Parts: sequence; structure tokens; C-alpha cells
Amino acid sequence: VLLGAERLLRTPDLLGVQVECQLHGAVHDYANTFSNIDGFLRRHGLSLFDLECYRYSRAALPAPFAIGIPAQTTSGQVRWAEAVYFRDLGYRAYPQMFGTAPTREHALKLCCLFSLYGLNDCAAELLATAECLRDLPERDQLLDRLVPRLFGDTRYADYLARFREDPSAWLPQNIAAHVPLLDEPPPGAALS
Repeated sequence: VLLGAERLLRTPDLLGVQVECQLHGAVHDYANTFSNIDGFLRRHGLSLFDLECYRYSRAALPAPFAIGIPAQTTSGQVRWAEAVYFRDLGYRAYPQMFGTAPTREHALKLCCLFSLYGLNDCAAELLATAECLRDLPERDQLLDRLVPRLFGDTRYADYLARFREDPSAWLPQNIAAHVPLLDEPPPGAALS
């Protein structure tokens, strides 16, 4: 499928690809393996952003199934993966490497895709660094919407300042001390 879509992969309008791939199998240039898919997509200006792996235990010692049907297991060898690739338009050397500079439309669409795939840090990087988005009137508002509510910050600038002041607050043991439990009312909330 990817080989047949090569012309489409060359267009800057294509911002990402999600593909299922084998992590093991035949060793030849056209095998549907991760190594071939990765090299092919990277040559077309796409970078790996997410990889969800699926394990399958060997029949000699079956492991519990990971979902409600006999399929992948909770342990065992990694056999398959769902790979997500995007154009890394936030990478400063991207235009020189691939001969195309991001447009505002492409950058904003890619920010939306990043956010849909839980890659808000990538969306923030693109919003914060892309030259084509520098004078976007909504830029600060969009950055603010990406801020996780770990410490109650609602502004991107405040969140970054907090991190610069004390990166250790992001350690798991310190986050747990700051994040209220979901069933606890927020401070100052009236109890009825």
C-alpha cells in the first residue's frame, strides 16, 4: 500500500501516516516489516512519533490475553506494532532536508493531529517555534489550551516558568503530592 502511495507521500499535504507493521518476518526489501516501513517513510520526510506494540506469548507457556478475545497477550515477544508517523515540521532543519517549508495551514493541521494523538508537547513545540505561526493572533491561546493541569496552571508561560524554577516537581513522587484526588472537592468548594 505504501509503495503504491509513493506519489502521495511526496506531497506536503500529507502530514501523517498510521500503519500496522510486523516487527519480525522475512528479510527482503519489500517485506512488511517495521524496519522497511520505517526507512521508507523516513526517506519521504515522515518521522516516528508513536509505536504501540503488541505481544504474543509462545504456545509452550501461554500468557493471559491482554483483551477480551484470544489475541495479544500481557507478556511475550513483541510481534506487531501500530506505528504513527508525522512530518516533523517543528524540526528546524526540516525545510533544508526535504525541500519544503511548512505553511501556516499545514502547521495548524499538524498541531491538531498531534493533539488528537496525545502529543500535546509536539503541538506546543510547533506553535512555539514555527516561523509560519509566529504572528498567528491565537497562538498564545492555543498554547494555553495545551497546558496540562498538573499544578493548576492555565497559561503556557506560567507552566514553563514553573518547570524552569523546579523541574523536580515533575518527578512522579512529587506530582502525586500536588495533584488532588479525583473524588476530592477542589480547595474552597462548598460541601453539601
